Amino acid sequence: MDKKYFRCAIQISLMAAILILASCSSTPTPSVVSTATLQKATVTPSPTLLPFTGKIAFSVYNKDMEHYRVYVMNANGSELKDITPLNLLAIQNLAWSPDGQFLAFKADAGQVYQIFKIKSDGSGLAQLTFRDRGAGSPSWSPDGKYIMFGSSSSDILGKLDLSNQDEPVPQIYIMNPDGSDVRRFTVKTKADNTPMIGSYRHDGLISVSERDTRIGAITYIVDSNGVIQKQFPELPSVFPPVWSPDGKFILFSTLRTDCSGIVIMKFDSREEKCLIIDNRTNPPVYAGGASWSPDGNYIIFPTNLENSSGVGNLYAMKLDGSELTRLTYLSTGAGDAAWSAAP
Repeated sequence: MDKKYFRCAIQISLMAAILILASCSSTPTPSVVSTATLQKATVTPSPTLLPFTGKIAFSVYNKDMEHYRVYVMNANGSELKDITPLNLLAIQNLAWSPDGQFLAFKADAGQVYQIFKIKSDGSGLAQLTFRDRGAGSPSWSPDGKYIMFGSSSSDILGKLDLSNQDEPVPQIYIMNPDGSDVRRFTVKTKADNTPMIGSYRHDGLISVSERDTRIGAITYIVDSNGVIQKQFPELPSVFPPVWSPDGKFILFSTLRTDCSGIVIMKFDSREEKCLIIDNRTNPPVYAGGASWSPDGNYIIFPTNLENSSGVGNLYAMKLDGSELTRLTYLSTGAGDAAWSAAP
């Protein structure tokens, strides 16, 4: 894989490289991989059950195996299960289907990231994309009929990193949940080679992020036909925003020195608040990759806030920063997390 493209993709990612640039090759029939035998990593759940419902999926970095594994547990901390498929590395970008039956994610499939899906019990693994330059950042439509993802094509050249060199740029694609009928999604009034990534909102509209400067990006909402419904001022972050279920708030990670990783913003008033602030510098506090509880009352995120060794765990808290609750007690660092309302 071209290292220059990989570096560019990292700069518009959430916790790691969300997009690995890809081609527009046709999609073969999805393959199913056996997950009968799983290697287990040591993870200890919280001994106290929490007053949360639904399921939480999260990735864990296993430093001995040097790759990410994926776990599912009840949101109250019970029934923790390792559902990591065999022979898949660097599992990231976890996304629940609306019915809570499947997880979509990206994983290293032989030096190229591809999108897979798996049932919540670890069965039924299927590879959904087979792209030359990779794919990532899956997002389910609210009705579960489509999966949106980021990819690229050698036929679509643009500028990344504000450089003067033309190269393939990230674009938005949509496919059926079985990996069939892959098609590119375009935004009206935008140039064909505009670098962009997108995700479905709960109301069915699509959030698009377009890199604007080295330290910021613009966000706009489009309908299923690619017509812009509303455009917002530039956000002080190169990372895409994560919308609350009611569409009134966003979360985004920031590189600002006055906030250690999470900012919440109310879009109608541009009111914003840093939710995690800590002056510790050795090791520094990180708090990225935040997402929402299904009811929108809590955010969930990995952070090393209470761990002097730098190992991250999952936490939840209310939008005003109250009720900070530790969800996991891990010996290795937590990464992406996603919360499903389904039991």
